[in-house]
Amino acid sequence: MKINFENKDYTLTVGADGNTKDADAIIEQLNQQLGDQGLGNKLKVAKDGNTFTLKNIDTENPTAAVTIKSGSEN
Repeated sequence: MKINFENKDYTLTVGADGNTKDADAIIEQLNQQLGDQGLGNKLKVAKDGNTFTLKNIDTENPTAAVTIKSGSEN
């Protein structure tokens, strides 16, 4: 999926290895990718009930919007 944060696009890939099916592993994988792209202290993926939530945790810019530009629930 592609996300936009602070006017820049980022790409996150879930299950590229074909074996990632566990929710905790998916969250770990997405958060690792956010960290690899320099966003580990700005964005975080968390489990919220049966869904994943992408949250802005940036203390310097807490009102910056994060949007999903493309991707699907699949």
